[in-house]
Parts: sequence; C-alpha cells; structure tokens
Amino acid sequence: MLRLAHRILSQTPLTMEPVVRAHAHDMAGLRQRVQNERELLRRAPVFIIDNVAEFYGRSEQQDWGPKDFPNCAPPFPMFFMEWNVTDLRLPDRLVPAVEQSSLQDGFLFWSTSPAVWLNTIQVGQWVKCQDTIGRIVTVLEGHPDAWVLSGSFWMANRNNGVPGWVGALITALVDHSGELVEQWALGYMDPDTLKDVQSQLRIPLLALSFLHCKNVVVHDATESAGPPAKWLRRQRQPTLRYHVLDIDPMRKVLRTEGQSETTGLKRALHICRGHFARYTPEAPLFGKHVGTFWHPSHVRGTAEAGQVEKDYRVLTSPVKP
Repeated sequence: MLRLAHRILSQTPLTMEPVVRAHAHDMAGLRQRVQNERELLRRAPVFIIDNVAEFYGRSEQQDWGPKDFPNCAPPFPMFFMEWNVTDLRLPDRLVPAVEQSSLQDGFLFWSTSPAVWLNTIQVGQWVKCQDTIGRIVTVLEGHPDAWVLSGSFWMANRNNGVPGWVGALITALVDHSGELVEQWALGYMDPDTLKDVQSQLRIPLLALSFLHCKNVVVHDATESAGPPAKWLRRQRQPTLRYHVLDIDPMRKVLRTEGQSETTGLKRALHICRGHFARYTPEAPLFGKHVGTFWHPSHVRGTAEAGQVEKDYRVLTSPVKP
C-alpha cells in the first residue's frame, strides 16, 4: 500500500473547493503554493504514526488541552507525519469506521521564529481570518523566542489514491521547554470543518510528545513502508526516509502503572517534562562540555515495565525554513 507522502509526490493533488473559490483570481499562485509544499516534502523525514492515531482514537478522553502534550518541540526544521485512519475522533463525535477506513491523513510541518512567521504568512490571503490573525500577532509578540510550528493538512482516499490539499494551516506556538502555549487554525472552509481539521492536530502533537520520551524508540521503516525501488525508478520519485515510533513499552507502562484501561489516558499519561540545561565554563557538563543541551522527557515507569533508554537530537532554537 502506498503511503500518503509518496501519493502526494507521485500524483496531481486535488484542492478543496472553498480554497479554489477563494483563489479564483490567482489560480497560478494557488498551484504554486501546492507545488512548494510538495517540494518541501521531498526533503522531509516522514514519521508513520498509525499506532499513535489508533491509541488516540480509542482513548475515552474527551477534553484535551496543552498539558496533555507536554513536549511539542520540533525535532527537525521540517518533517511530515502521516497515519492511516482507523478510529477518527472529531469534536463531540467518533466517526464510524466504515466511513473512514479508507482515509490517510497527514501534516507537513515546518518551524520558524515568530518574526519569520509573521513576515511570510501573507495575511491578505486569509481574508476570513483577520480577527484571528490580529490576536495571533499579539500572542507572538509576547513570545519572540518561541517556535512557531505550522502544519499543512493533507489527506487521501486509499481506494482511489488521489491526495488532497485541504488548504488549512494549523499552527502551534511552542516555548523552549517544549510547552504548547497556544494553537490556532487558518483556512477557507466553514468553521465546523476547520474545527474538525484542527482537532486532528492532536494526533501528531501526541506523537511529538512520545518522540521525546526515553522509552519510545524510533525505527527506520523505509524498506518495509516505502515503495519498492523499481516503482521509484519508474515514477522518478525520491526515496523518502520513513520512521515508526515504537510505543509498546509506553503502552505497558500506562496499563500497569497508570491503569489507563480504567482511569483513562489523561490520568495515566504522566510524562516527565523535558528541559534545556545550560552548562558554562565554570560548571561544564561532565567537566568538559559547554553549551545548551536538551534533556528529553520520559514516561514514568520501571525497567520491568519495559523502559528503553535512548537519546534524541532536538533543535535548540527556531530556524528559518
């Protein structure tokens, strides 16, 4: 089965009708925006988070807030997270599996500083979001050193294979401790549809929090998840690096120590926060290392519950795309 990332690169994407109507005066510009994202995807690491989406979809938790995603620091300046939909949870409802079993969803993420985001957002293109942008400007001005993590939503139907560019920009403001300060959505669809799209950001935010955990391992799944070399040569497509998060040890901790099956995910998911530590020449790390280092978070639990130690490199400052 072809994953969403390679569907986007190998086929001509469709664009949602509200977006087309909004750009009727500049269809060339709209097509260029879609093509720009496809070019970004060619250079982006791809994370397959099917298991995280399943974990989220089967959770009985209804209310989700910033504290449920304790570390959303972007691991790369640009990356793609995708999942095959099995349990689609939207605000106030769970869509029956028969209606969404053929869907593939994904977000193309890039991180910038607040100043760069404000300079590149092209406010005039989001004519229906002027009030939202005015409030966003105020928030960003109060956090000049934070990350602005922007995600463009893509989807496809696995039956016909045609990918769709939704035209929704879902954005999160993340401070240097990885804490989610605020998130907002810009788009051309009706408010209820935009709210549904924004709710799907919870899945990659949850995956990002797991990604920073010591007992969650990232495996290279390029050979098993990516298309065969023969297909890549025939379609003249690049080899993308696919990664999968192994969250089974984390599941065991939540079941055995957090009693997640009875108390729910919100009570069970006690994730210790990651943090930055600055070491000076007067007090170096291990007596020799000077600079700022990231100490990743971990899921609470014992080694008997399946703890796996790992290190993970995380960006230490916002970067330009």
